[in-house]
Amino acid sequence: MMKKMFLMLMLLMISVSLSSISLTHEPLYDIVVPMRYDSLRASGGLWSDNLLRLNIPFDGGNTVFEFGIEGNYRYRMQDETERMFLDAAASINYWNNFSTWYNFDFAVNAPNARYTSYSLELAGMPGFYEISLSGTSLDISSTTAAAFTLGIDLPVSAYVGVGRLYWITPVLEAQLLAKHLRAPADRETIRRTAETLQLRGQKLNPMTDNHAEVQLQYYQDLADALGVGDRVSEVILITHSQEFSFERTRYSGLSYGWEAKAGLFADMSTVLTDPSFDIDVGPQVRAQFAGFLMDTMLHYLATGTLTAGYDTNTENFRVILDGSADFRYFPADWRWYVDGTPSIMIGYDDGFEFDLDATVRANYMINPNFTVFAGTSLGFSRFNINTGGSIRIW
Repeated sequence: MMKKMFLMLMLLMISVSLSSISLTHEPLYDIVVPMRYDSLRASGGLWSDNLLRLNIPFDGGNTVFEFGIEGNYRYRMQDETERMFLDAAASINYWNNFSTWYNFDFAVNAPNARYTSYSLELAGMPGFYEISLSGTSLDISSTTAAAFTLGIDLPVSAYVGVGRLYWITPVLEAQLLAKHLRAPADRETIRRTAETLQLRGQKLNPMTDNHAEVQLQYYQDLADALGVGDRVSEVILITHSQEFSFERTRYSGLSYGWEAKAGLFADMSTVLTDPSFDIDVGPQVRAQFAGFLMDTMLHYLATGTLTAGYDTNTENFRVILDGSADFRYFPADWRWYVDGTPSIMIGYDDGFEFDLDATVRANYMINPNFTVFAGTSLGFSRFNINTGGSIRIW
């Protein structure tokens, strides 16, 4: 009897080790690989990437001429002491029916524009400063040749802080790859693989007439980092499988470490031809902590923010305290995981405000072609239940 129980215990331990990864490479969590790359793309700005469209009706209606073009710029840079992300887009659209209808619109927006320098030292601790213009936009539109509208939205924020949050998904994904390939999972192998994964964007970015060659070289680099350079085709097959993709999602977007920062924000918007000018300005303090609990089975990212501000549009002064914690639970069985986020808000904005909310969502892979999820959201004024998934029928 004891022998049977011992054998069952051994089988259970083996199955758990094959279905989960060990989150024990904490000394590698602070890997920052220097990289720098950018790209510029342009396409037609009308429907289905059309650049020009001329509609000539045969029923006596008006001829309509349309022109549209849009461009997207992406820049990424990081090293041990600084980091910069920039996403910007611009578009020009023109419509004219040569009779009663005319419209011109030029728009520029930067949803992500942020620079961070980790070159400071504050009170004997590693510090940083951060400048953000994320959300900046400019729009010029006209419906007549003599009149136009110019709108500008310029959100600016600047912070000084201590500590640093690290993106640890590449380290966890490196362990996952080693597990699927049954490759060595020693610290140096995981380091090389995590560094290659961090460079994925840069390695796949070069402009080429044959993108397949760039992709093949990236997967060869990945196989070499794993110590299985002669099994590159296996690496490609595994990374494109449904099971690996689902399991990789369990470890996406995870951080480790802590940071605290304080600064000022000013969200300025104006319509120069109206004219009008509004500004929302004030100080803000934020702290974030990320790590693992329950013997690395539960990841958390806790965030607390204190904001004070004055909005000239509403003529209101506000003080808001926000707190939230993003949790992800990793069962031993790789087929499922759970996300949860409790949050609380308390403050004053033209009256006392208080809100408490909690969301939970479980994701499960029944088989490679059938995944399901179920979740719930609970707040003071609502209770939601949602469920769904996707399946390939044939």
